[in-house]
Amino acid sequence: MKFLRLLLFAVLINVLYSTQAYANLVWPSLYLAGRTITWAPILVGLIVEYLFIRKFTDLENDKAIYAVVTMNLTSALIGMYPIVFSGLFWEMHIGTYLNEMLNMGTFNPYTWTATIIMAVGINTLIEGLVLRWGYKLKNWKKTFIWLGCANSISVLVAYLTIYIKPPY
Repeated sequence: MKFLRLLLFAVLINVLYSTQAYANLVWPSLYLAGRTITWAPILVGLIVEYLFIRKFTDLENDKAIYAVVTMNLTSALIGMYPIVFSGLFWEMHIGTYLNEMLNMGTFNPYTWTATIIMAVGINTLIEGLVLRWGYKLKNWKKTFIWLGCANSISVLVAYLTIYIKPPY
């Protein structure tokens, strides 16, 4: 039994660390998800979301700061994976047909637009749920809409950093 576990472990390590196991496959949401956790979008997101939270909620200054930090930390830890997988879903389904129909590659304007919309939606959902469940907001729907506007600003900053400093 020990030998079988050791063999299984060796196979797993070989698969994970072999050069053949690394795929050279990228899609826009991989780039965008990585950029949403860099300093520029985080800084802009914290400032903009703080202003929105103060304006559209009844949270006091200290509680608003904690809320914004908690929301962003949660969306950074959890949100990156759904953003990546939503982009993969797009590429495997809608993007495949769109790319073929328009004779375009993966990094076309439609895929980038869909990627940005999905990233904003995912971040807004996660951060909105943190506000709703963690801070018991009464007017959650109105706050959710404005939170989406704030998230669109930080996701657009993340998108722009791809052009300012390309990943390749």
